[in-house]
Amino acid sequence: MCRNVLKALRQSPVAQPPLPNLQRLDCSHFIREDYHLLDIFFMPSLTNLTIEVEPFKFPDVSFISPLAALCPHLTSFHLFGYEAHEPIMAIVSNIIMSLPHLQTLRCDQLSQAAIDFIAWHPSLTDLDINISSDHRYESLHILQLDLVASIDIDTIDPLLCFSKLRELHLFMGNPIHLSDEEFATMGASWPSLEVISFNDGYMLVQEEPPMTTLRGLIFLVNKCPLLRSAHLAININVLEGIEEHPTLMVGVNNLQDLVLADTPVENPRAVAFIISLAFPKVKEIVGDE
Repeated sequence: MCRNVLKALRQSPVAQPPLPNLQRLDCSHFIREDYHLLDIFFMPSLTNLTIEVEPFKFPDVSFISPLAALCPHLTSFHLFGYEAHEPIMAIVSNIIMSLPHLQTLRCDQLSQAAIDFIAWHPSLTDLDINISSDHRYESLHILQLDLVASIDIDTIDPLLCFSKLRELHLFMGNPIHLSDEEFATMGASWPSLEVISFNDGYMLVQEEPPMTTLRGLIFLVNKCPLLRSAHLAININVLEGIEEHPTLMVGVNNLQDLVLADTPVENPRAVAFIISLAFPKVKEIVGDE
């Protein structure tokens, strides 16, 4: 049925091109021979494209190669299901690197060049990459993302494959939900991390205090001995188990720049004492009393 409809749209008496004002196209059709017929919908007006590919029935998707030229205003691009299929990965990677207005991206594995490109994409706000557990991108060193969604471990998980990451800058419009143990997981995945910044340390309005405490920062520093700058919003008032022997919990570290902006501090003297012992190179703490 789908194939007959697509073929009929290409013939008279249907005006060509059909649907010239189309803005969104979603396709989860799984007959591989039909995919190439979708190109009749690639209009300059198209801003949102979703194509789902069924694993093990990989179609020839070369028909989407000119997508960036045909749809110059595309802001949302979802093409997934191909996993690590190299021909599709190469095509998808090339397209992504030609989409200057991209805001939302969902895909499977990409080339290293495409990963480097999206790491600093100025308009990207929503990223969903499905990466197999045995694939690690070794050369990505700096990652900056503007995210609409809340930050939790499911959001962070696709980024854990960047094993050589040195700087992580995340800007988000919703609260952060990361436990101390999840900070330890992040640190174990990024042993070369030097800079981490979540909203530049500013905490978004939320009913409950952040899940992350000073213990989470200690876990992160222990896993990332090169960490020199941390801009985070954490609950710095949970000091149980830390205030008595802070030096026993943290090893030699290089943390110098600590910004905890918009983070209320109930006992500044105790917090300053702990940080001075645990992170002796810190020159200034930015926070709220």
